[in-house]
Parts: sequence; C-alpha cells; structure tokens
Amino acid sequence: MLFPTARKQPFTHQPTERLTFNTMCKPADSSKDMAHHMPRPRHVLSALVPPFANGLINPPYTIRKILLLIFLTSIISFVSLYSFHRGFRRTVQFWRGMAPLVLKYKFVKFRAEKIDHCSPEELERRLNVYRETSAPRLVDLILRLGGIYVKIGQVMSTIGQGLL
Repeated sequence: MLFPTARKQPFTHQPTERLTFNTMCKPADSSKDMAHHMPRPRHVLSALVPPFANGLINPPYTIRKILLLIFLTSIISFVSLYSFHRGFRRTVQFWRGMAPLVLKYKFVKFRAEKIDHCSPEELERRLNVYRETSAPRLVDLILRLGGIYVKIGQVMSTIGQGLL
C-alpha cells in the first residue's frame, strides 16, 4: 500500500435535535464551542475604547455624543499632525504668533472707525503707531520660523516701496 489509511469506523446514526431558527441562533454555551463563538460588534468596539469613554459608543446617539466624538477626533488628529508633520507644526507656530497681531490690528481699526468715529487722518495715525509697535514682534516671528517665511517677509517689505 502506498498510502496508509486510517481504520474506518462503522457509521452509526445518532439522533440530534431538530434545527430551527431558535436552535441555530441561541448563544453558545460557555463550557463548549467557545472558540467558535464570535462576539457581537459592540464588544469588539468596547475592547478598543478606554473605560472612561465606553458610554460614548453605546446607543442612544444624541447630538451631544456626536459632537463630543467629533471634538475628540479633532483633538487627536490635531495632536498627531502637530507631533509628526513638520510643515503643519510650522504653520501652527506661525498663526499662533500672527493671530494676535491681526486681531489687534482689526480691533484698532474697528475702534477708530465705529466707536471713536475718528477722521481718516487720525485712523492712519493710530494704525501707524500700531505698526511701529508690532513690527519687531513680526520680524522676530519670521526670523524664528526661517525658510519660506523669510522670503515672504522680503517680498512683503518691497510692496510698500512700489516694486511689486
């Protein structure tokens, strides 16, 4: 014999319970067939979620839960981008330094036009005073970031001289 064969046992028919929808869909017994039992998707998700956020993934899904999940996802995305993407980090550093300057400029202009009702000459004088005080901060920001920001600063400095 080329390939040995196992001894054949005689086939005996053993009665089993009738297969119905209820018998096919009942949960698996913990003592037997546990290896074949697949957990429901909610259990899989809750294994991946930290215990403090476990209530967020369970129904009912309210507007508050959805907004909180979007907020948490945004924070995680921002932190990972800031940590691992150099260009994104430089952009955030630029706007962190630039946003206060822009907001203060807009406030000076708004106050002069809407609140104090200044003449155009007085508005120009206030803006010139603001430019004098904010210019060193802007130059420090651009020099600290270096690279393309220095080139942009050089181009912006030529605009006032009529070269562009």
